[in-house]
Amino acid sequence: MDHYNNSLSSILDIHAPLKTRTVNFTRSAPWYTNQHRAMKRSGRVLERAYTTSGLTVHKLAYWEHQKSYAKALSSASRVRAERMSLIRRQKVVCCQCWRHSSLPSLLSIPPSPPLLSSTSRSSRLLQHSSSTAPEQHPRPCP
Repeated sequence: MDHYNNSLSSILDIHAPLKTRTVNFTRSAPWYTNQHRAMKRSGRVLERAYTTSGLTVHKLAYWEHQKSYAKALSSASRVRAERMSLIRRQKVVCCQCWRHSSLPSLLSIPPSPPLLSSTSRSSRLLQHSSSTAPEQHPRPCP
């Protein structure tokens, strides 16, 4: 018996060797909550009741449940899409705020002021620092 099993496994290894494959698991929708799972389970119960009995009452209950389930899913996905859109818009606003912040001016090398006498030099430095100050953004970034 061992000889038979060994010969079969060697033939299989020759003609159909084992191959490793990478499997990508898809993530579930982030807006699909436990409430949606419970609704789906109750819908399955109603579906089984309808298919086993065939009664109009069970059919109507199943259809009404499916309508409410579809509405719940679409509203949840719509709310998620609106939130993501809002987040994207806030990121764009923050990127636009970058131009109004003081960070770009801090990262750039300011031009060196000219060498003058001590009193005129201090007044020139004050004048130079006030001219290179970044303009204030009308509202703070979130």
